[in-house]
Amino acid sequence: PYPRARVSELPLGVGAELDDVMDNVRRRVVRALELCEELGLAGVSRRAADPLPPGASVEEQVFALAAAAPLGPVDQQEVLATPDGNGLLELLGRLVDDQVELLTARLSGK
Repeated sequence: PYPRARVSELPLGVGAELDDVMDNVRRRVVRALELCEELGLAGVSRRAADPLPPGASVEEQVFALAAAAPLGPVDQQEVLATPDGNGLLELLGRLVDDQVELLTARLSGK
């Protein structure tokens, strides 16, 4: 009568290294969101990538950042299907870089 799922913890690294990776990916997501705003795409705001309030878990921060990224449904599903947190951030960064390249080309009229 209702959906069920088997879930498991997503292994994420901890410490300064993860913080550096998160900050790097966050900057890239913000850049992509700024380009979306410049293009006038509806419903996009760079504030979507703002850090969560203190006390939010690392997992919440990672998935909030992934949700804020201007990606299509296939890319979003690929991010969700990533089996580990560090791989998720790496993939997210790569997909956002591709999106930035696409949005930059649209802005320049190519």
